[in-house]
Amino acid sequence: MTANSKIIEGTAKDVNVLRKNGQLTAAYQLAQELLTAQPHNIWNKRAMGWVLLDILKSENEDLDAKEGLIGQLADLQLPLSETIFYDQFRWKLAKYLFVVQDAESPNLEWLLPILEVVVPGSAPSNKYLLKAIIKNSANFVDFLTVMNIWGWDSFEAGDCAPQLTSQGKRMPSLAERAYIATAKTILQRDAYDTPQVGAFIEQLRKATMEQPKWQFALYYYANLLQKVGREQEALRAFIPFAKLKSNDFWVWDLLATLYHDQEEMQLSCYAKALLCKVPDKFSLKIRLKLAQLLIKKGNWQVARVEINKIVETRRQNHWKITPELVQIMRNPSYQVLTDEHSSNLKWYTSHKDLAENLILDQGLEQFAIIWNINPVKNTAQYFVDANIHGGFSLAHVKETLVIGDMVRLHLEKIDKDDQSFYKVKRVKKTSEKPASIHRKAFVGIPKALGRLVLIEDVLIPRHMAEGMNLQKSYSGTALVSYDYTRKKWGWTALEINPL
Repeated sequence: MTANSKIIEGTAKDVNVLRKNGQLTAAYQLAQELLTAQPHNIWNKRAMGWVLLDILKSENEDLDAKEGLIGQLADLQLPLSETIFYDQFRWKLAKYLFVVQDAESPNLEWLLPILEVVVPGSAPSNKYLLKAIIKNSANFVDFLTVMNIWGWDSFEAGDCAPQLTSQGKRMPSLAERAYIATAKTILQRDAYDTPQVGAFIEQLRKATMEQPKWQFALYYYANLLQKVGREQEALRAFIPFAKLKSNDFWVWDLLATLYHDQEEMQLSCYAKALLCKVPDKFSLKIRLKLAQLLIKKGNWQVARVEINKIVETRRQNHWKITPELVQIMRNPSYQVLTDEHSSNLKWYTSHKDLAENLILDQGLEQFAIIWNINPVKNTAQYFVDANIHGGFSLAHVKETLVIGDMVRLHLEKIDKDDQSFYKVKRVKKTSEKPASIHRKAFVGIPKALGRLVLIEDVLIPRHMAEGMNLQKSYSGTALVSYDYTRKKWGWTALEINPL
């Protein structure tokens, strides 16, 4: 023993005695001395852990102090076999999170490494902690990372069932709330095209397939698809939800967004939205969107009624008249008109049918790319996505179609003998730009694999491959196509040029 060594009078057992007697300050001091002398002693770590948990329980108001205690608990790095300790840790951490959610803009990023330690398990404390984490979804910089730490595969059957509040009100299941909270935080970002977001969208797709009653998760799934440019998939996902929520005005607002390239459909969706029961103060954004679209189409008379309603509602609520509204009202086309009507109810009623048919019609409009034409059989093969593809006869198609054309198809789903397929009801050529799943650019050096020539994952047709220099680089455009030999979708060059 050195001259400077301190003789510690007490053991881990003494710490526990002090703690149980309510002498938490003395217990903490002794535990700290023991840990300093023997930092790897499991008994000392356990003693300090339980002291910290008791102190955490007694600290009622000081959030900073609680944050420090939580950090100290994690720093102990007790083995996961200490199940009772971690069970109590989760309860205390959850209670802290329920309190901190009301604090002013808390940043909870410091909790990420701690969550990696305390998450494993399926005890009631885990469920309680997840509820607290979901409540704080907005307080994490990247909530998707939080849920990836938690693990999407950790949900059990009971976590996926709807829950009832103490008042008997039905609410989404714990698992669905986790998906919804994650989707909400992603939708608040500017950047969606990341591998992590793509993986989450696929995870959400699987979840909504397995849990068809998850209505709101389906809504957010459609939202995310729309944000990443997969409008057709978004429509297909959203229509079942729209059928269930057709009396909610915001459903039609989202449908208008999904049909951003079809102005008549947008007008119809806005008309249907404003026929729903909605307080005036909640309808201002839709009214402005409708007015702007009407002005673009030169229908100032109907637009004027919407603008007047927006201004009236803003004044009644003592809200500012925005510069955007002022600019519209200063336009001579607005000022020259008189107020013939105070309501556009008749206009809404006469324009709602197109939108209503979206959910009443069993068919669905889809954008597709023509990837193959058989001149002998006079048929064309189309591709919407990996789930919807097929062929149709060209006999009754008035327009001339070539490989690579984008078309708008009206499809009817046919279910027969436990199998499903799509019947093409109408075909119309469109100037719609192909999506990334339909067409892509490529560049690289060709590689011969037996009789085949590839550039990256793009197959070069035989007539293009003839005479190619396998030492030179080429660029081109590839079209989605089906490989009948390998029975999978791939890419075939549509055009190619040497660099």
